[in-house]
Parts: sequence; structure tokens; C-alpha cells
Amino acid sequence: GQRLVILGPSGCGKTTILRLIAGLDQPSAGSLRYGGIDWGDRPPARRQVAMVFQDATLYPHLSVRGNLAFALRELRLSARDLQARIGEVVDAFGLGAWLDRNPQTLSGGERGRVSFARGVIRRPDVLLLDEPLSGLDSPGRWQLQSAWLEWHRSYPTTTVHVTHDQQEALTLGDQVAVMRAGRIEQVGSPTALYQQPANHFVASFLGSPGMNLVSVRFTEGAVVVGSGGVTIPRDRIPPADLPAPGRSISAGVRPESIRVEPGAVASPSEAGDAAVVVIPGQVSELRMAGRSWLIAFSWAGGRWWAWREEPGSLATGQPARMIIPLRSIRWFVDCDTEPMIAAD
Repeated sequence: GQRLVILGPSGCGKTTILRLIAGLDQPSAGSLRYGGIDWGDRPPARRQVAMVFQDATLYPHLSVRGNLAFALRELRLSARDLQARIGEVVDAFGLGAWLDRNPQTLSGGERGRVSFARGVIRRPDVLLLDEPLSGLDSPGRWQLQSAWLEWHRSYPTTTVHVTHDQQEALTLGDQVAVMRAGRIEQVGSPTALYQQPANHFVASFLGSPGMNLVSVRFTEGAVVVGSGGVTIPRDRIPPADLPAPGRSISAGVRPESIRVEPGAVASPSEAGDAAVVVIPGQVSELRMAGRSWLIAFSWAGGRWWAWREEPGSLATGQPARMIIPLRSIRWFVDCDTEPMIAAD
């Protein structure tokens, strides 16, 4: 009963995958198998699949109770079992106050919650979720996420969930597949994708803001960063399997791995620390983001982002420096389809 979340921008083919699994569309090539069984010739009605759409699809002439009961009609449950099933999802998803109301009297978020509950009430073999949380406000989204995770612990249904919201994907997915232009770029746990992205697209798509990236070039004795204003002695780079000298690659650093301090000159302790690289530049923007601050740092390699708890004495236009632990740097071949070279 694993939860797979397919994450990608609009138009990349996420919903098409759901329609293929549901049997609403037919693949042009290849096969579709579930549990070792080829579903290619199996009609949608025999696939034991439930699908929850982005827009709540409820019968307007039925009450909330009626919509839930209608989803169970094919199971031929006794009246007692039918009410037990309904009561279970009502409690799990907090629908008690709406049972006798019609969908048109509910808010969009309330209809979304009812639609989600109607999708899971059958306990299908496969549950398909087509951005069902996108129409909810932030509190409603968090509440439904918590209710869904709690339900899944009791009924671990195999789930394929598509979204363009990375926070939703990282929160709800056991595994996340990042998709672009009809192609799966990388599949892995949320932690693996965030910490070890396979290419530039995954690195920049995951994270808010995404990973900072810059072109680098390896010579015999050093790593030349960007236009050449920063060099790192080659023997200070942790990965043992870096490319041959002269090959063009890229370096990436997550904003939370960067420390920004006032003053462009490294302190004596920083200058003597072989485990970090110190890069001079200036603060170009300070942006409050809840409990933390985003610092925009301009340097020879471009404009990078870093997190800081408080701006302290930093000010826009002020000379400053980035302190980056070498172990936090990820290395990529300068081709968006090639995998990461190394990471510790």
C-alpha cells in the first residue's frame, strides 16, 4: 500500500498517467501491469480503481450521505455495514455536520473533502488522486492531509497521487517521481530526491527556493567556479570519483547549507578551515519568510539564495561573504539528462 506522488509542472503528463491506470485512455505502446496482472484489456469497471479529481465531482441532487452511499452501491452491503462504512469516513474526515446537506450548500473546500472521502470509502485496490487538494485553502489542505495519512495507516491502499505542489509531494509521498515533458526524471524517497537530485531540473524544481547552481571547471589542481573569480584546491573536494580535468560540470548548494556573514573578507578561522569555501559578494535582497529570512547574495557566479534566522547586521548593498561547507556541494555533469556524479 505505497503512496507514490508524481510531481511536475502543468502539462507534463501527470494526469495522463492516471487516466491510463484507470483505463480511460489506452497506451500507445508498452503494457500496464498491477500485481503481476496485465490490465491492458481489462475495462475500467473491472480495475477496482477509485479516482478523486481536482474539481469535486459530487451528485448535486444527493446529500453528502447519499453521495457516500452511492459510491458503495456495487458492493451490495447490508444496511448495517453500509452505515458503518459511512460512519467511518465521516469520523475520519470530519463530515458529520454536513451529512444531510446538498453539495451546492457547501464551500469548495468542504466539497473537496467530501469528494476525497467518497473516493476512499470503497477501499479500492488502487486510489488515483488528481490534485484533490489544490482547491483548498491552507488550513483545509493541512487538515485533509492529516486525515488522509491517518486513514492510510488503517487502510494502506496503493495510491498514485499527482500534483505540482512540491510541499504536498514531499509530505504525502512514500516515493516521489519527478516528471517533465512526459518523462520521469527521478524516482526516490522525498529525502533522497531533495538531498541527491539526479539533474539540474530536479535540483531546481525541489525546494523553495531551489538549489543554487553554478558552472564549474576542473583543472589539474583546482576547481574553477563560474567566471574564474573563485577557485577551490582540487584536493579539498571530498568525492573521489570527480570527472577528468577539463570537463565542464556544475555545482549545486541548497540555501539552508549556506551561511552569509557581513564583510567580504574571510575571518582567520574561516580562511584556515579546509572544509569550507568562502566566497565574497554583496547582499542584494533581504526577504522575510515566516520565522526565517531569505538572503539574496550576488557574486561572480550569479545571484544565490541563503536562509538566515535573523538578518542581524546584514543590509541590502552591503559587502558580505558566503561560507559553504564543501561536503554540502552536489556535483552534476553539465547535461540535464545525466545523473549526479557524486555526493557523500
